[in-house]
Amino acid sequence: MKDIAGFIRQHDRYLLLTHRRPDGDTLGSAAALCAGLRALGKTAYLWRNPEITARYQPFTEPYLAPEGVQYDKVISVDAAVKALLPEGWSGAVDLRIDHHPGQSNFAAREYTDPSAAACGEVVYDLLQALGVSVTAEIAALLYIAVSTDTGGFRYSNTTARTHRIAAGLIDAGADTNALNAILFAKAKGRMAAEAAILSNLRFDAGGLAAVASLSLAEKEDAGATEDDLENIAGLVQNIEGVSIGLILREEADNWRVSCRTAGGYEANRICQRLSDGGGHRNAAGGRIKGIHSPAEARVMALNALWETYPELRSSEALMSAESERAGGF
Repeated sequence: MKDIAGFIRQHDRYLLLTHRRPDGDTLGSAAALCAGLRALGKTAYLWRNPEITARYQPFTEPYLAPEGVQYDKVISVDAAVKALLPEGWSGAVDLRIDHHPGQSNFAAREYTDPSAAACGEVVYDLLQALGVSVTAEIAALLYIAVSTDTGGFRYSNTTARTHRIAAGLIDAGADTNALNAILFAKAKGRMAAEAAILSNLRFDAGGLAAVASLSLAEKEDAGATEDDLENIAGLVQNIEGVSIGLILREEADNWRVSCRTAGGYEANRICQRLSDGGGHRNAAGGRIKGIHSPAEARVMALNALWETYPELRSSEALMSAESERAGGF
């Protein structure tokens, strides 16, 4: 941490990158770091990620880079692999700040803390190392980061340290009641999307695994936006008796797989068998490319599960998947 803090003190004119399909953690963490850099007298901006949603636009707008901005150093925030760098970005990255495990190969240097529940925790520690006072504005941004990546402090990644940091952010002025109303209220589109996902729900491995999907047509019928679908990955893993939850979402040319696990099963091991796969022990994701039907996507996702945990590949589960492949999802 001292080396990273020293690097940041030595330079100026920073551009901060958030990841594709930016969530509350990448945006809140990057904006908080940007505010902290400015407090140190640095020039700092966020790259204008074209996928920032309406929910987070008001929080990020004060930090977004003007057209033609000049910068000397680039920092990526919460991007585990190069494929997650924002759409339209093709430059070099000088520093990667993250909480995902594993080494990246796209940044000249990096600081990661896989024990952190959210990248917001890493940025909180970095700001302290830099001697930046956590203002009410920074506290709100870090609360967005930490609370959204822990599902409102309900996910298994939440630790005692997470709660201590959240308490410090409240003490610093974060209006958690107002923020929670923005971050966790469910719009009608979200409820309709959840209904569609649950209508496609199938159980495998004796009920230990749950797999569900949402096609682009179903998303459109639900009137759901990307804001509405944030953190929907944990929907089926919350079902009693389910230790492995897989949600498949159709994109323009592939299916995105989100995996949430409990009970000793490792989501990152499952998703490493998919394209662009990786993540945390209990929360990971990847993509299935070249597949169009939800039935085929489900078979591919289950194959990744069974290759990782062959003991779960019961004859009953295999027959179920093959039936889905033949007869539709």
